[in-house]
Amino acid sequence: MHIVITTHFSKRLSMARIGLTVVLLTLLSPSLLAAPANVCDSVEFTTQAQVDAFDQGCTVIDGSLTVRGNDIRELSRLSNIEQVDSLKILATGQLKNLSGLDTLATVTQCVLIQENVVLSSLTGLEKLSVIGGEPNLGAGCVLGLGLYLNWNSELTDVNGLKALSSITGSLSIFNNDSLQDVRGLAALNNVVLDTLEIRDNAVLPHLNGLEGLWGADRLFIRYNIRMIHVDALKNLQYTSATPASGRKFEVSENWRLARCEGLALFFRWPGREFLRGSAWFEDNETGCETLDELWASVVMTAPEVSSLSAANGRMTLEFAPATINTDLYPISGHRFGCVAVEIGAASTVTPLTSIPNGQTINERHYFSSELRDARQGVASRSYAAWTPVFQVWHPSPDELTATLTTPWGEELLLLDRFGIDPGDDNRFSFPENVYAAIEGTVDQERVFPSGYYFREVNQELGGWYEISFSDSVVTATGGRLSLWGIEGYSELEPNQIPVQGTTIHLDTVLNEVEYQCHLYPEIALSAYRSVTELEFTSELGLPQSAPEIISVTPQADGEASILVEFSQPWAWQAELQDYLVTCEAEGEEPAYGYALADNGDANQVMAADGSVSQAILVEGVSEEVEYACSVRGYNRRGGGPASGVANVTTEAVSRGLPIWLLYEATRAP
Repeated sequence: MHIVITTHFSKRLSMARIGLTVVLLTLLSPSLLAAPANVCDSVEFTTQAQVDAFDQGCTVIDGSLTVRGNDIRELSRLSNIEQVDSLKILATGQLKNLSGLDTLATVTQCVLIQENVVLSSLTGLEKLSVIGGEPNLGAGCVLGLGLYLNWNSELTDVNGLKALSSITGSLSIFNNDSLQDVRGLAALNNVVLDTLEIRDNAVLPHLNGLEGLWGADRLFIRYNIRMIHVDALKNLQYTSATPASGRKFEVSENWRLARCEGLALFFRWPGREFLRGSAWFEDNETGCETLDELWASVVMTAPEVSSLSAANGRMTLEFAPATINTDLYPISGHRFGCVAVEIGAASTVTPLTSIPNGQTINERHYFSSELRDARQGVASRSYAAWTPVFQVWHPSPDELTATLTTPWGEELLLLDRFGIDPGDDNRFSFPENVYAAIEGTVDQERVFPSGYYFREVNQELGGWYEISFSDSVVTATGGRLSLWGIEGYSELEPNQIPVQGTTIHLDTVLNEVEYQCHLYPEIALSAYRSVTELEFTSELGLPQSAPEIISVTPQADGEASILVEFSQPWAWQAELQDYLVTCEAEGEEPAYGYALADNGDANQVMAADGSVSQAILVEGVSEEVEYACSVRGYNRRGGGPASGVANVTTEAVSRGLPIWLLYEATRAP
């Protein structure tokens, strides 16, 4: 920390008082007296004498540190440098390693190590963790931000860069004739580059160590005559926001390169044609000769359904898992989800309202929720999803904004001056047409995210919604709103799918509702996965499971009765409407108890067996008689199986003493 004192001291201020001031500063804030970073300007060394004369108080170079020339042998005098804007080691003739740069941790712009004829290792850069991140502001990075290792004929490895975790800009490694591997770059993590260039490295067999590269806009792998695979690039994706144009990708003259599936993710397997015109594959081994051969090198099969059954709110799916022919992209599991068809949370209204130039219109409507109860089951969960919709016409869409206010007071920005060419045919709807029009543009994040909105099952979707459209006054134009509203549907997903499992259970299915489902593998190539589509409807039949009697208890409160407590597994899935308890005894008339079914709260987490417990009081039984009781549940299809029989003996009813006997008992003798 720098302390600058501009006040003029009086000549009468004694040295003792100065000493006291220092002591007080030390006591109050020792950090104030910590040694400040000594910032220096750019420096260039061309002789060993210049290196040996360097001021070791300099710890930060605001500019470039350049070492060049045949006279320089070692860099120990530079051991206090912690940060530079650019580091350039150029055309040295005696420098075998970079020992002396041992405290250098950050290079804010670029590292260029080039044409060093005896440099065999990068020892000395073990603390360097960050390259790039600041714009090139005159630090001499003529090649741009990034790391460049070029024309170092004796360099065998890059192990000195073992701490390097971040690169901004480009990574270029070429014409290093002795370079045997790049494992020293294994600490790179989630790095997105402008350009990745690996070329003319005569003995480099692979790129292991570059697994932390996650994106690049340009890719060049050329003239690496002993390279046999590029598996380490398995996480690399093409990251440009616009389609490729011109020759941006080249994989050529790698004569032994026969295994290219490591580039499958980058080239958008199983084939994105818009990349074809920008890619040049040539003179590699068979398997990497063309882009089509690359795409053909990865073979995936979709999961295959072998059986599906659905009834009374439960679905079971048996399937053969997806497969892939390369270990680079292992299938870690499968995903499965279903959407209920023809279940609307609300309808739409058709106001046919004009949107005057420079004005705001507001439409308000009450939408009633028609979503059925959703549940959290043992094997699956269901939830409500909804989306606002509208259709609007405007000749100049850039002038239009739209906001939706929900019944719970949330304001959602639906549309915010996105770019669509003006014209007479600008009639569009949300979310499909509008979202597609702005996808991939800078305005994408300003549109209602993903086109739909999730609400858990305890969120009431019904209520007053208000939509507001505002027209700016840029041009003398207006528009009209044709319809708007809220649409919703139910979604299902299993709580767990085995990693390579073959069975999926759903226990929160709505009966007599059609579901459309997708089953696909979890894999790094998931954007281009093989999807299996299926449909099912859970038919409601007779209840399949019998109630289970928990207890039968005799009651005697003025008259004999029996309290029967029972549980019904999966009561709500059978849509049970009522229960009938029957108690029978030899020589007695049967007695009955009746109650409406309690299918449980829609938002409760069900018991392990999905059961709901109830109790029914059976009256009209005789005293001191053994009864056999059972329970049966009914839905609109009819009755299900009866429970097991539970025996109980009713109690005698205590009715009290006659009035005359009480009178005699209380009289005095």
